[in-house]
Amino acid sequence: MSHQETDNRSSRNYWICTSYSQADKQDASRFHRKLESYQIPKNLIGMPTRKGAVLRSFRRVFRDEH
Repeated sequence: MSHQETDNRSSRNYWICTSYSQADKQDASRFHRKLESYQIPKNLIGMPTRKGAVLRSFRRVFRDEH
């Protein structure tokens, strides 16, 4: 398996990736929780995209702490 294939497979586990400065750690934590609990508008749920149908939420958000 190539490096690119590995990166593509692991990127499917997260819907969003965020990165922040350590000075913003508290705000980043709050933002992360809000993203994961955000409810997608009902009229968009199920619509097709390049990555599959729109779900009810973003599911998993990756937060890079470095």
